[in-house]
Amino acid sequence: MKKLAIFDLDGTLLNTVEDLGDATNYALRMCGGFPEYKTGDYYMMVGNGIYKLFERALPEEKRTKEMVAKMASFFLPYYDAHMCDKTVPYPGINEMIHEISSTGVKVALASNKYQAGCEKLIRHFFSDIPFVKVCGQREGFPLKPDPKLVEGIMEVAGTERKDVVYSGDSGVDMQTGANAKVDTVGVLWGFRSREELEKFSPWRIASSPIELKDLVTIGKISLICLACWLLRSMLIYIVLAAVMALIAKPVMKVLKRRLRLGKVRLPDWLCALLTIAVMVCLLFGFITMIIPIVIGIVQQISTNIQASAFSIPNVSTAIDDINQWIIGTFPQAGPDFSIQASVTSFIGKAMNFSSLSQVLGSIASTIGSLGLGIFCVFFISFFFIKEEGLFTKIVCALVPDRLEKKAASATGNIEHLLSRYFFGIICEILIVTLLDFFGVWLVAGLNFSTALGIGFMCGLFNVIPYIGPWLGGALGAVLGVSLKYSAAAAVGGTFNFWLTLASLAACFIVTQWIDNFFLQPMIYSKSIKSSPLEIFIVIILAGQIGGVIGMVAAIPAYTVIRVIAAEFFYDIKAIRRLIPAQDESIETQNDKE
Repeated sequence: MKKLAIFDLDGTLLNTVEDLGDATNYALRMCGGFPEYKTGDYYMMVGNGIYKLFERALPEEKRTKEMVAKMASFFLPYYDAHMCDKTVPYPGINEMIHEISSTGVKVALASNKYQAGCEKLIRHFFSDIPFVKVCGQREGFPLKPDPKLVEGIMEVAGTERKDVVYSGDSGVDMQTGANAKVDTVGVLWGFRSREELEKFSPWRIASSPIELKDLVTIGKISLICLACWLLRSMLIYIVLAAVMALIAKPVMKVLKRRLRLGKVRLPDWLCALLTIAVMVCLLFGFITMIIPIVIGIVQQISTNIQASAFSIPNVSTAIDDINQWIIGTFPQAGPDFSIQASVTSFIGKAMNFSSLSQVLGSIASTIGSLGLGIFCVFFISFFFIKEEGLFTKIVCALVPDRLEKKAASATGNIEHLLSRYFFGIICEILIVTLLDFFGVWLVAGLNFSTALGIGFMCGLFNVIPYIGPWLGGALGAVLGVSLKYSAAAAVGGTFNFWLTLASLAACFIVTQWIDNFFLQPMIYSKSIKSSPLEIFIVIILAGQIGGVIGMVAAIPAYTVIRVIAAEFFYDIKAIRRLIPAQDESIETQNDKE
């Protein structure tokens, strides 16, 4: 990252050409009614100081020192009085300088405009920017492209050449940077053309202030990205802890309101511990209840198959047929290819001492990392739960002061929306689990524990938008049909495949219909304030980018992006159309809370 950014003024930071043209035309009139110029003519006249401007504007036979001095005597008072009439910063310039300055990069000005004019314009348009030096045309200092202006600024800032970037809009500026031996950026929004800039082979050419800002701060961005990559495990822990805190938020509020020791409320730290304990108990209870049921389903299918008249010779015949097909289709497998031999060889290699020790070491390492991760998540979430607004304070500490209010508002809205979203997701899992459970138990006729296990698996799969319910339904149908078939085979009974499949499918379809038309609109559209079409597009795009994980993370991530866009970029037309007005309901609910 650069440490010092030096800017030209006219044509780089400010569009001054109209006021310069008006003042020069006024001086031409006062000096004898010389021909005046249109604003567009002045683009090629400015850039080398006002005295060179006067020489270019005067008729050739009148370009004497006396006439130039006379022009200055009329120009300077007029321009001092009118230099801010039509002059404006280029779009995005204020934001660019603020962003650069907020990253710790020093900013300075090097212009061929006379010193008093530079100082007045900087005070008027950039009074809140701490310029380390403002250098204009002064007695004893040569004009650009002489490098002394830039070198003087470097000396004041205490910055080496390699840490400096100089930006301007003309060939004079490109020459100045080259003469000072610093990286030079030509900007395309000023008075001169790309062709003029490219003649001097600048370091970079920027087509917008945002691009120029990125060129100045790219080193810092790289360092931030590197730091995030190196600390990715801790960042994941923080994100998971924040999600856990959002889910726990309603529980914490209930405990703070209801639990008392006599007339004394429980301290926040104790409420936070109790909240975490409640969540751990619920999670542990779910796991200890559901996992044995799922294992039991698999074991029951296996037991039924073993008890049935299942023909092993038939299986051997089928495997032999597959072996012959592979040998005929893939001759490179060899005439002696055997699935049995391949599986046996693989198991032998996998079970040798070396591989086994590596596997055990990997398992031990994984368990250790998982234990550390779980501890970190719970430890961090304790503080997020205990101190309301802690995450907002952390975010505000990392942003510039001028953005702190917006950052606090955005973070508060994000916390509110995501808390409702995650709480809604948990409710959706429970409701889908119950609906599928009752359907599989009462309609399809499976036993209680089996129906509960299948219902819970379908509820978990439902978290994956769109494809999750299909996967859950397919898995539930396979388990249900397998269990029914194996149970019938074990006792030599009959089994109606189509009736069983139809009853299971009917259960899953009805549940999905209820989820699509009642649950999801409340959870997705209402909790995060987005339209169904918007949500659909976001989920599909996220799925193409990140697969199943992308689809699961799409809605929370989009909620964050949507709120940030509304807070920081609401002046962009597309965002105003996509996010109509700041959501009053969010603000109202935040006030109530």
